[in-house]
Amino acid sequence: MWMLTWLVPTVLFQLLVFWVVDANLLLTRFIRHLSDHHAVWPGTLQLEHKQIFGVLKHPCIDEWMDLQLIAKRTSAVNRLIYAPTVVMLILLASRSTAFDNWPTPPSIVITFLLTALILLASALSLRRAAEKARTVALRRVDAYLLETPETAPYYDKFQMIRDRIATLNTGSFSRYSEDPLIRALLLSLTGIGGSAIVDALNYAKF
Repeated sequence: MWMLTWLVPTVLFQLLVFWVVDANLLLTRFIRHLSDHHAVWPGTLQLEHKQIFGVLKHPCIDEWMDLQLIAKRTSAVNRLIYAPTVVMLILLASRSTAFDNWPTPPSIVITFLLTALILLASALSLRRAAEKARTVALRRVDAYLLETPETAPYYDKFQMIRDRIATLNTGSFSRYSEDPLIRALLLSLTGIGGSAIVDALNYAKF
């Protein structure tokens, strides 16, 4: 009977985990395609760019907007990790002897470890895709700046775009210690020790 009461929530939990992993994989694929082909922005947004940069269209502006889109989407998807993390904590707490003398077979421990590794690999894959997109964007912007004379009227603004891309620190561009998935895994797997690790990473600006 105990196997049935454990099997049903475990299966539902794994479905939740793979739903989060699938969202990460889809966004990773989207970032790779966006890095190869710029998005087509609506005319109203292009008019706003003209008011800010003095140019209606320019590859440097496209690079900046693409990176902003990646930062916002990764920030939203990264928050999904809290759903399986909360469920994992509840399932772990349910095995405590404070409630009953529940057995804890090795298969349960292996399941949680594999789940944590899958989530971690998914998070790192998303971060790598985002950082690669930023590297490609910086390389392109540098090429545009080399082709543009420093006396050009828009050179300083394009240099500003380059600096903003390099210092973008939201979503998957944030430090590892600020990534929701990394923080959730550390805190759920190690408890107080994970909190100390997160504080140490923040202190080291990692």
